[in-house]
Amino acid sequence: MSLPTDALSPKRHMGIDLFRVVSFVAVVAVHARGFYLGLRATEFFLLVPRFAVPYFFLVAGYFLSRKRLSLVSTAKLYLTRLFPVFAGWVLIYLLAHELIFGDSGIAGVRQLLVEGVPAYHLWFLPSLGVSAVTFALCLKVSGIRGALVAGILLYCLGVPFVELNVEGPLPWNFRDGPFFGCIFIAIGYWIGKSGLSLTIKQSVAIASAGFLLQCLESFLLWRFFQVPPTRDIDYFISTVPYAVGIFFLALGCQSHVPGTVAKLGEKTLGSYCIHLLFLWMVQTEFVPSSVARVLITIIIVSIASLIASNLMSKIKLLSLLVE
Repeated sequence: MSLPTDALSPKRHMGIDLFRVVSFVAVVAVHARGFYLGLRATEFFLLVPRFAVPYFFLVAGYFLSRKRLSLVSTAKLYLTRLFPVFAGWVLIYLLAHELIFGDSGIAGVRQLLVEGVPAYHLWFLPSLGVSAVTFALCLKVSGIRGALVAGILLYCLGVPFVELNVEGPLPWNFRDGPFFGCIFIAIGYWIGKSGLSLTIKQSVAIASAGFLLQCLESFLLWRFFQVPPTRDIDYFISTVPYAVGIFFLALGCQSHVPGTVAKLGEKTLGSYCIHLLFLWMVQTEFVPSSVARVLITIIIVSIASLIASNLMSKIKLLSLLVE
């Protein structure tokens, strides 16, 4: 998603914008996978795209490093930027779910306000805001090192609950709030402040190692804890190096990206928000019961979402939902 580049940086980064699009398509792939696929195909659609949402948190942290950061300014920025988008899309999805499926899809007040259910993908928006404010608070209290440590602790707190699917101390999904996102915002901020860069080969090596470790983690969870590889796990420990490697790859691609391709990255916030609507419509008529059908669904939903987001951005009132 493009948030909040324009507010924090006078110049867009072509590599980051390109991988916004790549990450958006990866998110669509996660949501479009069918429930009738074989074991290996299901594992592929669960493990390969896991870098995508962490990437958006890394981007947010990276661009936060470009401005003078305070707790109040960060809270104000994310509240004024995210709340209208979240509230607007929740209302749209409640209406859409009623029209398509015959009911509102509301699972409960907490799920509605925190996760946007029935639009389950909207959890990203409040989680991003809470993670950014939590990071700003930790940064104010203990500096960047303390914020990094806090992010690591919050992430590790959630690992046993998300990986082993056990009941937590609170009725809370440990992907929500600061548990998942704070570590990535802290790392993105640190990379932006330090100016650290890697070669494309080094970035690919880190991402590849992270992905292979993620596969190993999945195997070990099955081998020792009987967690089936087909279970949707929100994040692994190894998701961190996997996503960070992809982010460094994006930073290293700045001079190799066609402007027309990267420009789509400006519209990925709206594309992310609207894609589930297109996915619902496609899946009601076209059951993703094979790899080929899932791939076709991904292509249709991704293109439709990018086009719709671009068109909405040209209408003043609707642009508030996509930019």
